[in-house]
Amino acid sequence: MIIGIKYKMVNRTLKLGDIAEMKMGYNSINRRDIKPQSREELSKKGIDSYDINRRWLPFINIKDVREGKPLIAENLKLIAESYLDGRTMRLEPDDILLLSHGDRFLAALIPDSLPRSICSVFFQIIRINPAQHLLPAYVCWQLNRSSTMHHLKRRSVGTMIKYIPRKEIMDLQIPIPNIDIQRQVADIEEMRLRENALTQELLEKRNLMIKTKLDNLINNTRSENDRTN
Repeated sequence: MIIGIKYKMVNRTLKLGDIAEMKMGYNSINRRDIKPQSREELSKKGIDSYDINRRWLPFINIKDVREGKPLIAENLKLIAESYLDGRTMRLEPDDILLLSHGDRFLAALIPDSLPRSICSVFFQIIRINPAQHLLPAYVCWQLNRSSTMHHLKRRSVGTMIKYIPRKEIMDLQIPIPNIDIQRQVADIEEMRLRENALTQELLEKRNLMIKTKLDNLINNTRSENDRTN
């Protein structure tokens, strides 16, 4: 399937497997002793910030990748590096995560703020070959287009939990425009994600303010009633 933008803007079309390598995320399903923990949880156990930053890695799980939202390091739980073996792939900035299990096959770009992070087995890690001179942010945008997700959903298999076979992902054909068009797409998408994050932050602060105001209103009313009685 060719996932396209306007034909006259496209210089070439390549299979994803020809422009990138792909590996599966970290499989901790059979390790019941491994439980990702937040910084607060680790601090309560007496682990200081220095050890957390040196020995614990950000762990990206299914719930951390949401449509229209960037990955934020502060929101992620952590996993001890000592749990990992040499085969576990550490993520690098500009890696693309593709959620390959479930019903929403979303992609997310690893930001500069998440070096040496890892992801769960439910993701495929896509690393663009530098020799192709492609912007990973542009490829990530292509993977998140509704036409791509619809195609992957039709190609998914499984009964209780749907997943995309590796071959279907690697066979995706990506239209490649010139680098200027790629950069424009990447910049606009980055702006959209940043605005979404700021809007969400403002909404959460506003909701908290309203909730606090209502709580104070009830508490003040109770105090006045108590004084009257």
